[in-house]
Amino acid sequence: NIMVLRAQIEQDDGQYDKALEVYTDVYLKAKSNTQRIELLLASGHIYLKKAKYTEAQDKFSKAFKLLPQNDRSQKKADILN
Repeated sequence: NIMVLRAQIEQDDGQYDKALEVYTDVYLKAKSNTQRIELLLASGHIYLKKAKYTEAQDKFSKAFKLLPQNDRSQKKADILN
């Protein structure tokens, strides 16, 4: 997705607020939980870089809740760590 690439570029350039805006915009248009989870995780990592731990935890919690109950994937382990 071109918008996700744009967000990644903004993030790489240290433009965290712009990257969060793009991730939020893409999240609102996302059609699958898999994509929503990836966007929430990306946003959560930006909040960690900004030392906004409550916001980061909120994004990670939302991502975790979107995982299927029987999920045993690496993604689940990544979120919990």
